[in-house]
Amino acid sequence: MNDTSATYPFKLWFAATCAWLGSLQFGFHLGVLNTCLNYTSIDLGITEAKGGAVVTSVLLVSAAIGGFFAGQVADAIGPRRALLWNNVPLFAGSFLSAIAPDGSTGFWAMLLGRFLAGLGVGTASLVVPRYLVEIAPTPIRGALGTVSQLFVCVGILIAFAIGLPYDGKEAFLNLGQHQIAWWRVMFAIGLVPATLQAIGMSTCPESPVWLEWKGHTEAAWRAKGQLQGQNPSALPQVTNLGATHFGDVEKQETTTFVEEGDGASVPLRAAGEEVFSSSEAGSSHLDDEELSGEGQWSDLVQRRFRRMMVLAVSLPLLQQASGINSITFYSSSVFTRAGLSSPIIGSIIVGCVNVAGTGVAAYLMDKTGRRPLLIASHAGMAISLISISLAKFLPCELLLNPAA
Repeated sequence: MNDTSATYPFKLWFAATCAWLGSLQFGFHLGVLNTCLNYTSIDLGITEAKGGAVVTSVLLVSAAIGGFFAGQVADAIGPRRALLWNNVPLFAGSFLSAIAPDGSTGFWAMLLGRFLAGLGVGTASLVVPRYLVEIAPTPIRGALGTVSQLFVCVGILIAFAIGLPYDGKEAFLNLGQHQIAWWRVMFAIGLVPATLQAIGMSTCPESPVWLEWKGHTEAAWRAKGQLQGQNPSALPQVTNLGATHFGDVEKQETTTFVEEGDGASVPLRAAGEEVFSSSEAGSSHLDDEELSGEGQWSDLVQRRFRRMMVLAVSLPLLQQASGINSITFYSSSVFTRAGLSSPIIGSIIVGCVNVAGTGVAAYLMDKTGRRPLLIASHAGMAISLISISLAKFLPCELLLNPAA
């Protein structure tokens, strides 16, 4: 039985924190334009409805590109190095956005900056969970992954909060005789986590799973020793990436990889952890070809994976279709049009609820299970969306101002 009360080395928590900064940047770049889009559009000489929408959505386009290639990059250079170098587009994106000149030239500079930031966001969304799950001991693996999602929500909340100077008025940072538009400061703040993560990841151990896959067995032992407080010489050997071996004992040195919903291959069981016994293995009906080697894209369309693929694709797709990204990007604009006196305060409240909800889910996840939480959360989203839709037909102005 795993000892969940075990004390783990500082190096593990430091590496996890450095990785979480990637998730924080993910959330920050998603939400940074929410509170300042109107003022940014004015300075860049574009309309909020068209040009502003392009500047906002280009992040998602490039994030899809970054996410598509993130797995190959992490396989080639290692998850740690992938996270380290991923800060180059994140840093460059924040920098270009912050210094974009006023006018049409600034629009293209902003567009390029958002595109680069999107590449980093997409890469981080896949590589951060992979690095965490490959360095974490089993008892805290789920917790580290959950905190990663919490950091995304914290990043969104920070992006909303730093836009507070724009609540009801235009805002500037006064430096001597110069006035700097506050939205430039907001983008410049994105340089901080990118710099901190780059410095931090340069000192973190590489994933022991990746090292063993590349044939660096001794380095893998040392890395695991640093991360999990074990004597490297006593560590069992890790098998090849993607391989699963079932034997006649209940404890084996294996690494099993499963396909996550976001398409990333992540380890299910690391070196020395419990795997199925021979009797359990016999019931799996998997042949030798299925138990070794790396998966192919064609495997995803095979019949035995159909239900898994439907769930893996439909759950995140339906979540995005619920409109949560429109809240992340445009809540302040929506609240302004709805007549809220402090729209940015409204957005910050939304961000706080987002963080709180994620925290509650993290606490309940291992107590109630994933499926009940998914059912309850989707039911809650459905009720909320129906309520918003019905509110359109209510005499809201009469309710808010009876004397009118």
